[in-house]
Amino acid sequence: MQFNDARSMNENKPVGGAQWMVLFAAFLGWLFDGFEIGLFPVVGRPALLNLIPSAGDAVVGLWFARITAAFLLGAASGGLIFGWLGDRIGRVRALAFTITVG
Repeated sequence: MQFNDARSMNENKPVGGAQWMVLFAAFLGWLFDGFEIGLFPVVGRPALLNLIPSAGDAVVGLWFARITAAFLLGAASGGLIFGWLGDRIGRVRALAFTITVG
């Protein structure tokens, strides 16, 4: 079977309810991940002030910067590692592994 024949066969298939549910679940995962990233700056500074009550604003700012940098480095390295792992063992297994690790 040629590539053009396979593509024309897939174009005629309607999108079913299961595909829409997968798309909706992926969208919700992306939405909640963005919400978590957006909520961290709002909650992080007051939480650090409660954890280190005797520290001044400069110390809290330094720790907040370190935590934010670690968060961003972790997200980037996780994307690289689990993207590579997805290529090696398959996307479904890699996603299941990221859910168990995270």
